[in-house]
Amino acid sequence: MSELGARLYAIVQEYAAIGAHHRTGTPEDARTLDWFENRVRALGASMERQPWSFDRYDAEWTVSVDGANVAALPLFYEATGVSESTTPLVAEVSAVPFGTFPQWSTIVADARSAGAHLAVRATRSPSGGLAVPNRSPAQPGSGLPALLVAGALSERLQKAPVRARLAARIVGGRTSNIIGCQGSARALLASDGDALRPPLARAPPHRRRPPRRGPTRRCRATRQENHSRDHT
Repeated sequence: MSELGARLYAIVQEYAAIGAHHRTGTPEDARTLDWFENRVRALGASMERQPWSFDRYDAEWTVSVDGANVAALPLFYEATGVSESTTPLVAEVSAVPFGTFPQWSTIVADARSAGAHLAVRATRSPSGGLAVPNRSPAQPGSGLPALLVAGALSERLQKAPVRARLAARIVGGRTSNIIGCQGSARALLASDGDALRPPLARAPPHRRRPPRRGPTRRCRATRQENHSRDHT
């Protein structure tokens, strides 16, 4: 590994060590913001925070297949309340980058017809991994609690016993965009990539939208840091 590669990898290790995830509005998110701000300030940049509030989806969940727990994530903002089932409606869906699965209305109708009050869906993607779409608090949910698992589990879901539980609620959330300016360059850590995205960078997936406002200082956008803190 080159010297530059080693330095970049060390930064990734620092970021990963902050917490098991970096979901917006969580304590891990707050530590991530502090970490980014301190790193950029150490480079001599002046710092600005743009705080914003949102409705945060707060949830706990488990999914087990044939008695073994598997990695899962909820379909954020789709439903609230406590749901538990040993006979959830299981099937496969094609992964999408944001919003709602194209066939979701049919899935919801099938669940209601079958009397199922919880769905477990394997997300089909080239990697076979767990793929969760971006979601917004403003997006209306169907009211069907749903948990997503890796597409590679699709066949096992059909053949093995599946047990799932989801307890979800909406709570007040708060986070910040952080902007560091040094000369004409700007480094940005945004909780939503669409809000302040310069044309030179594409952000990873995210779920919530802060207010659409730009920085108060005039800085040419040259680099963006953005983390997906809802499903990582």
